[in-house]
Amino acid sequence: MSAPTDRSVRPALTRLGRVEARKMIDTRAALWLLILTALSAVAAVLVGVLFDDASRDFGETFVDAMLAVSVLLPIVPILLVTGEWSQRTALGTFALVPIRERVMAAKLLALVALLAAVTLLCLGLAALGAAISGDGLGFSGAEAGDVILFELLTLLFGFGIAAVLMNSPAAIVLNFVVPIVVGAIAAISAGVESVVSWVDPSAWSALTDSTAAEWDKIATAALAWVVLPIAAGLVRLRRRDIA
Repeated sequence: MSAPTDRSVRPALTRLGRVEARKMIDTRAALWLLILTALSAVAAVLVGVLFDDASRDFGETFVDAMLAVSVLLPIVPILLVTGEWSQRTALGTFALVPIRERVMAAKLLALVALLAAVTLLCLGLAALGAAISGDGLGFSGAEAGDVILFELLTLLFGFGIAAVLMNSPAAIVLNFVVPIVVGAIAAISAGVESVVSWVDPSAWSALTDSTAAEWDKIATAALAWVVLPIAAGLVRLRRRDIA
């Protein structure tokens, strides 16, 4: 006679995170997107090292690589979130994990794992670039942390839009259009710019260069474009009919 099983035991969040991470490479589109993202980092490093007249040290090369991947990489978490609806896997996902907040948390965990993998890739490419150019490190841990924070905010920006819209094409378009529109509105006048700058996601770009980062504006932009959209998306997820 087999031992009784505890049906109340839930899968660990880390296990759910691994499942969500696997979803990021399960489709051909997502896999090619990741390959193109990696190639963009390689291209950025090679261009900086081989064709830039100014010397590029480890830190500058790392920033180049991270900026290159920030263009396409947000599409990966967007597809991870919206794929439940476009691929019609939501019914199976939420049947296996009825607590929808845990699914959202697992997707965020997969996003962090993606960021870690990309950071390691860019660090490796930066080290290779520095070795080729013969320049030193020229980088501090605080500067590296700022660049990684920029990449995290960029990924969460796309994640939040996807969580609210739950539609792949619309989320991808808005991911690219919103910063442009906000910047255009800010350019209307100095008075408008002084207000809009508090919710302008382009404030995060100060984390990638030598300019003094305005942490208050970085925080308010993160609240407007990361925290609130993810919270709204979670509310919508809890209320949405899965069938």
